[in-house]
Amino acid sequence: MGIDNGYTSENGRVIINAAGKNFGAFDCPFLEEKTSICKHVKFRHRFLDPGPMYMTKSDDAVPGLDECLRRIGIQNPIIAHTAIEDAIDVIKVIRFKLLETKA
Repeated sequence: MGIDNGYTSENGRVIINAAGKNFGAFDCPFLEEKTSICKHVKFRHRFLDPGPMYMTKSDDAVPGLDECLRRIGIQNPIIAHTAIEDAIDVIKVIRFKLLETKA
């Protein structure tokens, strides 16, 4: 693995792929403001919103995460609005949809 321990690096900074609905608009700017992380890490981010994957013809808007969770069978979902718990919920609904389409 060498000096980078298996991570890609650029100009001495580790490159991390970050994915999430709020990462680019909130989490990354928050980290940049409160820490010196950008001296050591370069983030490549992708916005992932599972809502469009769960849209039906009867929807008048893209469903939110709580509705996506209901549609995979989780009754009365509690949206924590914390980065890690929300990311886990997003992973659940994306995996469900991806596995559903393979069956």
